[in-house]
Parts: sequence; structure tokens; C-alpha cells
Amino acid sequence: MVSALRCSVIQTGNASTLNIVKASVAKADSLKSQLPPQLKITPLADQSSSVRASIDGVVHEGITAALPHGGHDPHSFSAGWRSTLIVAVSIPLSILTSLLTLSALGETSTS
Repeated sequence: MVSALRCSVIQTGNASTLNIVKASVAKADSLKSQLPPQLKITPLADQSSSVRASIDGVVHEGITAALPHGGHDPHSFSAGWRSTLIVAVSIPLSILTSLLTLSALGETSTS
């Protein structure tokens, strides 16, 4: 006879999906050692993979947008090297400022 129990872990409030999944996996691993060998714990779904993919996509697009813009914009050099330098520095600086602000407000995840 095969029996199953499904236990869902649901995110509430401002909890981090990555932290919840990490803690849930750790708890399941610790429970495995206490269970008889006939009982298996099998994760069915994991939302952290889509969250990680989204974060990776945002980082990739941010780098793609910020780094090459200053040198590849055909109109950059027509206004002079100072304008090009301002654009090349201001985009990464604004991204860094945003990340620092989010971190100070506790809105970043630790993975």
C-alpha cells in the first residue's frame, strides 16, 4: 500500500522565497534522518528556481544596459567626452545607489 502526505509551505508578508525554500529543504533533510527508511521526502515544486532565474535575468540586463551604453551610443561622442563619461558613470552609479538603498531597507535576499 502506498500512502502520501502533501505539505505546502506558503510565503506570507515580506518573507524571502529564497530563504523559505532554503530553510524548508534544511528542515526536510534533518527530518530524513529521523524517519524509517520506508518513508521518503520528495519535493514536488520549488519556486526559488524561477526567482533565481528572474534575478539572473535582471542582473544580466542591467549589466548589458549599463556597461556598453557610454561607448556604443553613436551620439555620445558628438557631444564631447565629458557627456560620454557622465552617461557611462551615471547608469552604473544609479544602479549601485538603488541596490544600496534596497539593502538598507532590508529588501534584498540573502541566497
